[in-house]
Amino acid sequence: MNRCAFPSCTNAIIDSSTNNNIILGEVCHICAQNPGGLRYNAQQTSEERHSFENLILLCKNHHKVIDAKENLHKYTVEYLTCIKADREENARKAEIEVSALSDSLVAELQKTMESQLRTTVYMDFHGAQLKAGGEGGSHGGAGGEGGIINIVGVTPAGFHEPIDVHGREGQVPGGGGGGGGLATYRGRPADVDDLENGLQISAIFLANAIQVQGLFSVLGGGWAYYEVPSLPYNLQLNLLCVVETGTIPINTLLRIDYSVKDAEGHTALVSHYDLPISQTTAQIRRWSVPLFLSLKINCIGIWRIMVSSGSLPLASHDIEFRLVG
Repeated sequence: MNRCAFPSCTNAIIDSSTNNNIILGEVCHICAQNPGGLRYNAQQTSEERHSFENLILLCKNHHKVIDAKENLHKYTVEYLTCIKADREENARKAEIEVSALSDSLVAELQKTMESQLRTTVYMDFHGAQLKAGGEGGSHGGAGGEGGIINIVGVTPAGFHEPIDVHGREGQVPGGGGGGGGLATYRGRPADVDDLENGLQISAIFLANAIQVQGLFSVLGGGWAYYEVPSLPYNLQLNLLCVVETGTIPINTLLRIDYSVKDAEGHTALVSHYDLPISQTTAQIRRWSVPLFLSLKINCIGIWRIMVSSGSLPLASHDIEFRLVG
């Protein structure tokens, strides 16, 4: 059965809607493969850790859920072994004819067994003074170049520590001044906690024109298809996403990723938008986000727009492109 093994989850493991089968799921270890990992069993051999009995197929979302440290008490070895057995038994009872996976698909699935965890360093800057400006030069020397401080996951309104971006004057007469620095703010990818706090996209559609001033106004929305006069054809699409942010803390800056695949399964666009969760008097934190997609239409058929944050899929939207006439 081409489904995540997590109870009641209907996410597919392999997207076979096109000729290019796409791996959506991940092969997950029930007992971690490395010391320090969740549910690690030091008594297992290397062969046992990578055996079929210790592996379970899940979607990316539920892989993150079972491997969150705060969920360890819920997703024990016994529980995961049980849901794996249930899914395999249900698959046998379904008696659905399943074609063998190609060697390339098996290889792609095996790649997902590599650690999905990124090293994350949390730093407390309370009371710190951040400095990006270059120092002034000494006798006849040039001043230092300014640096760049990238602040991720928080809006300027939510970052209260002082940042000095001014270059320093020369330390002595004849010394060059230091270059100015720069502070940038970037959105962070969403995580499972954000989903549990209510992050979702409640509406997504294309329109002829979109205007957002608190509420949104659209002209000619809800396309099913678009006719182009010839191929290739350059086109800008107006996409509106209504993003619910639930109880995610105010002044969080979230990265919303979006991409487009053409009718042949090729990636036609990859971009992102940083969504600030600003202070609001509304009890429901709902944000209308207009996205502008510049595309070169080089084949007809159904194209797919996908919206995600980091590795977490949030929504998808299909549009058919036809030739006029």
